[in-house]
Amino acid sequence: MNILSVSVIIISHNSEGLFKCLLSVKKQTDENDEIIVVDDHSSIEFRERLTYFCRTNDINEVLSPTIEGNRAFNRNLGAKKAKNPILIFLDADIVLCDNSINSIKRAHSFRDEIAFIGTRYCVRYDPYRMFLVSGIENLPNIILESNNNEFLCDLPVFKDKRYTEDLYIPGKNEQNYYWIYYFSCCFSVLKNYFWNSGGFDSSFKDWGIEDIDLGYRLSLLGKLAFIENFKGIHVPHNRNFLRLEQENVRNLRCMLMKYQRFDIELTSIYRTTPVFLLEFKILLQRMSMLHVPELSIIDAEDNCLYINTISFNNPRGSVVFKRKNAEEKYELIGLSTWFPDKSIKKVIISSSVFLYPISVLCGILQEGIRVGKKVFIQGNIPKHRLDWSGFPNLTSLQPQKRNEYRAYDLMEFNFENMDKYIHVTSDIIEMNAKTHIPQIISIDNIKKIQQERNLLKKYCVLDFTNNSGRRTILTELKKGLNIDFIGIYSVDFSMNEDYKITIPNYLFNLFSIKTPLVIIVEKIKDFDSYNKFWQNRVHNNDIIIDYEGNIVVT
Repeated sequence: MNILSVSVIIISHNSEGLFKCLLSVKKQTDENDEIIVVDDHSSIEFRERLTYFCRTNDINEVLSPTIEGNRAFNRNLGAKKAKNPILIFLDADIVLCDNSINSIKRAHSFRDEIAFIGTRYCVRYDPYRMFLVSGIENLPNIILESNNNEFLCDLPVFKDKRYTEDLYIPGKNEQNYYWIYYFSCCFSVLKNYFWNSGGFDSSFKDWGIEDIDLGYRLSLLGKLAFIENFKGIHVPHNRNFLRLEQENVRNLRCMLMKYQRFDIELTSIYRTTPVFLLEFKILLQRMSMLHVPELSIIDAEDNCLYINTISFNNPRGSVVFKRKNAEEKYELIGLSTWFPDKSIKKVIISSSVFLYPISVLCGILQEGIRVGKKVFIQGNIPKHRLDWSGFPNLTSLQPQKRNEYRAYDLMEFNFENMDKYIHVTSDIIEMNAKTHIPQIISIDNIKKIQQERNLLKKYCVLDFTNNSGRRTILTELKKGLNIDFIGIYSVDFSMNEDYKITIPNYLFNLFSIKTPLVIIVEKIKDFDSYNKFWQNRVHNNDIIIDYEGNIVVT
């Protein structure tokens, strides 16, 4: 059998990493392969550099005619120009490791999968955070200038999280859900299957999910698989992670609206893994054997949402939306919908949802309060709960933040008995992202400490509050101490069963940072469990500050 040729498609917008990306691809392709760059409204200066580079290196340049930023449209444009049977899609800030192209060509030539997922490294990092967790100075420049970046693949902190033992378990069943991992940084697909699937959906105009959406449709046509030797190193650059996450959430809701399936619903709320979906499928099978009271649509009104429970009589889920003279039924659980905030007059939820694991129950209640102006539970809450201890990976998970809402525990909801229903509210959700602004911190103690210890002038700030008042704090610190911040990061932390704060995995390398830390917390006492960890730090100049003005120097 002959080795198939590839068409490598790269979209770019003023990406400085593009030229390194093109060189890494060029040295791996032969005369039958081709490279296509779709430029998305780069500056005149950048486009002139790109045009010259493409002409001198036999690379096809395509100019995007659409409005700036439609990644799906631009990738389809590149695919239309492709002449070879294998399509490889790369982001412009990805540098391929050696032998990646050959691995893809051989895989498509001798295996029966229709698409392959490459591994990517250093993706979730900007330049500062990359330095903080690695201790390697000028790492972006090293990536751009070095001819061998494969050493980064061996650093645990930069590994592709999809390919670690806790997330990825090779197996036939999990492969059905590999579309969850079909990210556009580096992946391949046979061209005929790409077009049979419909290509990228250009209705996704914001950042993210257009690649997962394609992966989902490809999974309906054939098998997807990881290919370990297809490796890409991401060149870190500054990004607005909050804005990207918000766009991601919007696109996930669009995807849910397209397919209305429980696996898409779970992905949108749990950002899940193939193994998790398999476990959840078992949960749904168990629920489908139960004989529980059905939700009655009483005194049906327009613009109402009804959330039933999966049961023997309702095995595929039931979310019913009543609109004027019409009724729409969706095969969903009720964890996530595409309706805008507070757009539903009433949300009525079956009391049988209390048979679900706590994380699922709270997710449904939270979603009801998000979309509904009023939320009610119909029926009597079951006195006995099901034992879900056989699903540890499931019950330990909590729904992802939805950017503005955080109610994941039953104690965060209020239940009021009424004649027909139980009224559900939540002070946390009803705050609707109006987080409190902290007091202006008194910095006299910090100034004194700085003078006594001759503290360094550069700090990294870790914000453990995710609070909108962070800017106020930083302004006061900068003004009072005359210091520079080399990085500002919002950090999510969680609590274990004993309600002790646990440290996010990606922060374990912070004790090697040469720069002091400013750590912002809501209350100092909540940070006690970190003391042992911070004792391992090289510096004794770290500062912990809370909203009440309390200060601790480690």
